[in-house]
Amino acid sequence: SIHISLPPPLLCAGQPFNFGLLISNVSNATWKFGDGTPDAIIPNPTHIYANAGSFVATLYAQSPDGCKDTIRVNITVTKNPPLKFLMTPDSTCTGLGVAFTFPPTHDTTNHYIWSFGVRPNIDENAPNSHIVDFPVPVLKDTNYVITLRADYYCGPAFYSDTLKVKAKPKADFGVQSVGCSPFQPILNNTSYGSATSFSWNFGNGQSSTLQNPVAPTYVNNTRRDTTYTIRLIASNSCGTDSIKKTITIKGNDVNARFFTNIDRGCQPLLVDFYNTSNPGSQIIWDFGDGTSAYADQVTHQYDSAGTFRVKLLAIGDCGRDSAFTTVIVYGSPIPKFEVRNPCINVG
Repeated sequence: SIHISLPPPLLCAGQPFNFGLLISNVSNATWKFGDGTPDAIIPNPTHIYANAGSFVATLYAQSPDGCKDTIRVNITVTKNPPLKFLMTPDSTCTGLGVAFTFPPTHDTTNHYIWSFGVRPNIDENAPNSHIVDFPVPVLKDTNYVITLRADYYCGPAFYSDTLKVKAKPKADFGVQSVGCSPFQPILNNTSYGSATSFSWNFGNGQSSTLQNPVAPTYVNNTRRDTTYTIRLIASNSCGTDSIKKTITIKGNDVNARFFTNIDRGCQPLLVDFYNTSNPGSQIIWDFGDGTSAYADQVTHQYDSAGTFRVKLLAIGDCGRDSAFTTVIVYGSPIPKFEVRNPCINVG
């Protein structure tokens, strides 16, 4: 005869069960599992029920001595209930007093493990609520993954949720602090704290709300340095911060000056030119007769008569300037005489 045992009171969906454990004294067998899956034609098949529910498994069996029998077995398949917890709030600026509770529909069990990521795991045997403080980040928003494990009949169930702890904004930027007019400084927004909006005031009437704008071009047409104040305001839902920095636009620091040892005379006229412009300036002489020179002190010879406008161009780090003078060269005298009615002994 065919010997068969009762199955466990519950099978778990998604987990294999060896039906061969239920029978003995069987040489040939065909199993129908009642869930629409293909038959098994071996005495000891392993089968997985994909879904929870009630099923009837039918065994068509033959013993070694040729006896045949048909046996039906009622199968109940279950699965873990859905697991969830409630987190209030799901984002925070302070990280303090975040509450973790269970919904009213929660199916209790006798073993829970909480993992908050900022403290040791909590291992307990009841669905308790918890209030947890999380550290506030400095550089940027931080996501904490909270995981709950609950052990049920069919094994552990897991549920995770993410808490965002927001950073407060800290405004900062880098900028070239000194330049010559016209000057467009390199600007770099180095704010941190996950700011979501920015407000720039460049101190010259221009502004921007871009995170990384291109700085304007500053112009200083005076001989005095001019200072501008750049202000940045960084904001997000957790607060606002601001910072100010100054830049200096250098004035034209070059004053072209020179003198000569002589400014007029007869040809050929040799003139010494002495540069007294700002030290370090690049010097370019234009002698007005089509020639030039590039030294601080030069001697130049005028071979032709005329009036010559001499120009000195001085070029410095933050500007240029010119100075002028006039050199007059007189032509050489030409000897000339004439005799009118010459008489002897007449003066």
